[in-house]
Amino acid sequence: MKKTDKLFPKIIVILLLLLNGGNIFGQCPTVYTPYNQFRCNGEATDVVIFMSDTPSGVTYNWTNNNTAIGLLPAGTGDIASFTATNPTNAPITATITVTPITSGCTGVSASFTITVNPTPSVTSVTDGSRCGAGTVILRATPSAGVVNWYTSTTGGAPVHTGTSYVTPNISATTSYWVEAVDDNCTSALPRTQVTAIIQDPTISIEPVLPVCEGLTAEVRIHPTPSNATITWSDPTATPNNIEGTSATVKPPYTSGTNHHSPTTPTL
Repeated sequence: MKKTDKLFPKIIVILLLLLNGGNIFGQCPTVYTPYNQFRCNGEATDVVIFMSDTPSGVTYNWTNNNTAIGLLPAGTGDIASFTATNPTNAPITATITVTPITSGCTGVSASFTITVNPTPSVTSVTDGSRCGAGTVILRATPSAGVVNWYTSTTGGAPVHTGTSYVTPNISATTSYWVEAVDDNCTSALPRTQVTAIIQDPTISIEPVLPVCEGLTAEVRIHPTPSNATITWSDPTATPNNIEGTSATVKPPYTSGTNHHSPTTPTL
């Protein structure tokens, strides 16, 4: 056998190594595409473990096109769990592209996404009130999504879902608490308080200055709450009932008599 015959296979091997970056068989790794993730602002992501059809010796280089989610712009190897962030009021998405390399042979890249939803909030609430026992209408507005109503500051199951809530019959002022929920993301604790107010109105009467017989006298009433309606009863007047915070006693009348007497104020 000639010396050239012995050298020929070695030359072929060297050429293959040079052409394929050291990978004698020319087989570049194929990375398996990780699953997409969806997280709420402040939640931890799953660990991303890269795998390919090549059992060992593979380096995984990855890039991230949106660092606002809380992940570095690039790295090598598996991606550890991190706290997802979203500083905006709308969902944000990052695309992570991973490229496998082994023995100098670069495989085809694969991409997956991590979407981070914002934290919803309760932007406004409206308390409700009524006189005496009964139902009260309460309202709450979310930044997005729906509103859940609770009877406690933490824990428990919602008693209602919606932007308005009609309470059961109550006879005393009662507090409820609300949270906003959007795409499985919940507003931050503590929940927001909304109060159903049961009012028992009262009145105070301004002192009436003495007047001469035959003249008129004005009587003024101050209700609590201030939006209460005052109904006066005057058997000598037509109509007998007068509404307002003041009433004028008209002649003729006899000294010491009281023609106008306020009744219990109503809302």
